[in-house]
Amino acid sequence: MTTIHDFTAALEYCADHAMRAAVAVVVETDGSVYRRAGARSVITEAGQILGVISGGCAEQDLLEHAKETWQTGQTLQTQYDFRSPDDLLWGMGAGCNGALTVCLIPFDPLTDPDLAHRLQDDLRRRADASDSYVAVTVLQSSDRNAWPIGPVPATVVSNLRDLPEVSATAPSLIRRTWDGTDVQLFVEVVSPRPRLVVFGAGDDARPLVRFAAAADWHVTVVDHRAESASPTRFPEAAALRVIRRDEYLSFDVDEAAFAVVMTHNYQLDRDVLQNLLPRSLDYLGVLGPRRRFDGLVQEVRAVGVELDAAYMAKVHSPVGLDIGAQTPEEIALSVIAEAIACRRSRTGGSLREGVGAFDAKGAPT
Repeated sequence: MTTIHDFTAALEYCADHAMRAAVAVVVETDGSVYRRAGARSVITEAGQILGVISGGCAEQDLLEHAKETWQTGQTLQTQYDFRSPDDLLWGMGAGCNGALTVCLIPFDPLTDPDLAHRLQDDLRRRADASDSYVAVTVLQSSDRNAWPIGPVPATVVSNLRDLPEVSATAPSLIRRTWDGTDVQLFVEVVSPRPRLVVFGAGDDARPLVRFAAAADWHVTVVDHRAESASPTRFPEAAALRVIRRDEYLSFDVDEAAFAVVMTHNYQLDRDVLQNLLPRSLDYLGVLGPRRRFDGLVQEVRAVGVELDAAYMAKVHSPVGLDIGAQTPEEIALSVIAEAIACRRSRTGGSLREGVGAFDAKGAPT
């Protein structure tokens, strides 16, 4: 998966080399589609396409439309309708039973540096967000001097009147008139990237960190060995924390984060559990067999830590989905898959067996 940091890096490269690009935003969907409204892609003048918004069905066509935005300096909206099984329009035979509307916003650091800066700032803010916030993007404007196209600065958003209520799962495409200017807005809630804290910097932690980062999680690796918790070994980690051995008992973890314990040291695992079990984490995974975990819990209770059913329900040990994983890479896949399922309130079962429900438009509920 291409992450928000990849988008940011691509635009920075284009800005440094006076290269044009376009930010493609899915602004409206109907039926079963590959990505929801709010999904983004970056298309560069060199023909590079970062991010997938339609499963590959529309990306090359978007590149052709991006050329038009560079010529006009205007946004361009195009609809892709894959609801026909014949798919005569696109000739791709996708049969996805869905449609999506994509808006292309031109990025041209030479002719419109203001818009280019705002697009970069918007992506940086999304990548670094620690709290949810409402983001507004002007897609069309009858007066670009009064209401420029592109992301609206946060200071302006906070003063906007008559914005609709919007949830993290239902962005809004609306039209408004402010001070005589007609504008079309895309309004969405931007949520922080999910956070994963991995205790232990062993070799088997490396694929877990790599896969989680590829899924756009903010990953922190914690270990007492500086040579193990190094950028060379974990280049994908957003943060590396080298602590003393006695600090496992008190290391602060945001309660919105997920945590996986894999130090391969019984005493250190016990210290981490003594620290984390009483907290309100949504997900706590512990590597190792169930018998080992039961022994750890007994020792945590023995030092006076009270653990009720609510505490224990969040613990996953053995950690991961049951896929028969054997190698470090397979184990990492099972762990991050279980974490994603937990985050989305899913069971992690097979879709073939009809796990999960779908609404009238074919979208997962």
